[in-house]
Amino acid sequence: MAELGIFLAVPTITHLMWAGAAVIGLFGLAVVLDVFRRRREDRMRVEADWERVREIADEKGLSDDARRELFDLIRRFAPKTPLQVLTVRREFDRCVDEDLASRAANTADYEARGAFLRDIRAHLGLDHVPYGQRIFSTRELQRGQPVWIAHGTGGALRWHRMKVAGVDEAQFRLTPHAGHDVPVPAPDTMLQCRVWRDEDARYRFSARFLRRESDPPEWVFEHATELIRLQSRAHYRIRIHQVEDIAVLNAPVDGDYSDLDKREAVTRFRGQITSLSGGGFAAVLPQPVPKQVLLRTKIRLGPGVDPVLVTARIVETTPISADRHLVRAAFVGLPEDDQERITHYVMQHQPTLRHEDNDHPVHTA
Repeated sequence: MAELGIFLAVPTITHLMWAGAAVIGLFGLAVVLDVFRRRREDRMRVEADWERVREIADEKGLSDDARRELFDLIRRFAPKTPLQVLTVRREFDRCVDEDLASRAANTADYEARGAFLRDIRAHLGLDHVPYGQRIFSTRELQRGQPVWIAHGTGGALRWHRMKVAGVDEAQFRLTPHAGHDVPVPAPDTMLQCRVWRDEDARYRFSARFLRRESDPPEWVFEHATELIRLQSRAHYRIRIHQVEDIAVLNAPVDGDYSDLDKREAVTRFRGQITSLSGGGFAAVLPQPVPKQVLLRTKIRLGPGVDPVLVTARIVETTPISADRHLVRAAFVGLPEDDQERITHYVMQHQPTLRHEDNDHPVHTA
């Protein structure tokens, strides 16, 4: 009986080359298909983003001219991320910077474009930085905000108080604070500036003075984008959210706060306390209050703990959006034990100070 033999084919170099080519071809095909898939997904995402951009433009009530210019801005400087331009403040800033840079040679066109783009920013709601968040340029200053300026670069500087008269995308304007006589510098002078942002920190920056306009009397500055953030409070502070009845009292003319417990409230309203420190608090109020009055309210230090009744003098009032006013107030006549309770509560809840942005380090002073 004949035996059956099994013979295995021995691969040749040619067979191996064809097999290798097939594997490489399949791998290349997979790569090409993945590239096409990713491109299709990106195209669909961009189309969805554009659809949302159009919806937002309708919701915000942009005019036809504003819509057309906004869409053109996006196509030129952010074609792959259109939605971020409307939802991320710094992305909108980047597009504005690039657009204005292309018009810098024509002053009239540059300034007109700056005013037009500011109107778009306001409609999109990107003109207001939420409380507690840092700012990155003078485009984020608010009308009425105090700004101190000084000539020179070192030594004992003489600071002059001014306030923000207006801001657009091309420039910001300051006007001297009431009763302050401020010497006018020469055009193109770099001035030292500092500004305090409630619920945030103090900032220092340099800004180029462009010109002084007489009607109305305003100083025009070029925007600054290198703002140094300084933490400079005498007391640690924390952000809180506490809605309370706030009473308004007549302040003593002679500064004697010994009879605070006998003073009756002139009026009351509901306000939102937004920050707290061992030295005072900040609150958003639904109406303006004169600086000459006192505020009385309760500070709650957690569940199961008796609140602290505090009285405070007004340090500064700043109007904000929707006819509300941000008030900074310092405690007066507060018993030492109560101040210790508040300070201990603040220290317990004080977050660790950290670098928020590698390009903009936080400094302590």
